[in-house]
Amino acid sequence: MEKSKGHIITYYILIILLNCLPFIQLSLKSIIGGLFVLYSYFKFNYRHGLITATVLLFFGAINIILDNNVDYKNPFLGLIALAFTYYFTIYLIHRSIKIFRHKNDDLMLEIRLRKSIEKELKEKLDKMQKDRFLEGEWHQAEEAIKKKEHLESELLKLDKLKAQFFANISHEMRTPLNVILSANQIMEKYAKDKKYSIDDEKIIKNINITRKNCYRLLRLFNNLMDIGEMDAMTFEVNFRNHNIVTIVKDICLSVSEYLENKDIKLSFDTDIEELIVACDEEKIERIILNLLSNAVKFSSEKGYIFVKISATEDFVIIKIIDNGVGIKKEMHEEVFKRFIQADDLFSRSSEGSGIGLSLAKTLVEIQGGSIGLESELGVGSIFTLKFPNRIKKEGRAIYKEMPVEKSMMEKVRIEFSDI
Repeated sequence: MEKSKGHIITYYILIILLNCLPFIQLSLKSIIGGLFVLYSYFKFNYRHGLITATVLLFFGAINIILDNNVDYKNPFLGLIALAFTYYFTIYLIHRSIKIFRHKNDDLMLEIRLRKSIEKELKEKLDKMQKDRFLEGEWHQAEEAIKKKEHLESELLKLDKLKAQFFANISHEMRTPLNVILSANQIMEKYAKDKKYSIDDEKIIKNINITRKNCYRLLRLFNNLMDIGEMDAMTFEVNFRNHNIVTIVKDICLSVSEYLENKDIKLSFDTDIEELIVACDEEKIERIILNLLSNAVKFSSEKGYIFVKISATEDFVIIKIIDNGVGIKKEMHEEVFKRFIQADDLFSRSSEGSGIGLSLAKTLVEIQGGSIGLESELGVGSIFTLKFPNRIKKEGRAIYKEMPVEKSMMEKVRIEFSDI
């Protein structure tokens, strides 16, 4: 214990001495400081990682105030970028390790349970076969063997599905992390090499790249957490009376920036200007955003996306139509299953974890609705959503007549982060 305390004290004294040396350039101190942050997190714990980052930023601010070998054009903006990098790196590593540790524990528990079930099933089947053969029931024994083979086949499919899931998740995490590291390396090169001129635009550009890829990871973690809550049956739905036409229309307006970047035309049409129904507004937004982001990802330039709302006495019907690459017929049901994708990991043209459509289907169904798909390769896809046309008796209708809120734009940035 005393040795551990002495190690920690020596570690922090070393950090302070590093930052007090006046002849080391501030950019080099920042880079070494980043290594100290990672070292303290993995050597000690999450709390020491945060403390180390705070100490480094404190001494960095002192060095800037005293003008000790400051080699940034705009030092305080550089300090802000450094603070964002330090703290978010710690948070991201801690969050991902925690999630995967929990998933690993669940997987190990499931493996042990499966082995126990397999052992018990084998014993029962062996006993059943023996008894039935002794009694002359050949056809029943043969049926038991077939059931055993079917069970083994299902277990193999489950193993393959889990392997594919971890491959997808690893790929999804590695891509944005590589981009974040590349952006940080560029900022580091600007800071170290005098032949590069540092200006605010370069720093802001790299911060935006980092932020966009942080949104990608945040979307992945949000989806994983939602799946966990659904499996644990702790996922909540908040039904209120909303004008669903306005909700869908505002979402279409908010994604226009991303469609313009790919030269895709979006059209919105409705048979009714106002339709008050009981629904969870946040869940509706996530469903529509997910389907629109899929349509954008799999549409070519100069394509189109058409969103139409209609209603019957019993249902509200929302159709999202695109002229993208389409989905082959045998995959129409499969794409709504968890961790399943229309293309495999090494041949698909767009990123994805195989969670989005499964999550969207669940969000539709917990509101009493349904989702269907019509698609043909090379022609496009039509996703049809049906929600019950009903009103919650207590409470009042929520009319969204104000401009799109900032929170909506944040949701769009997260959902469209890989476009």
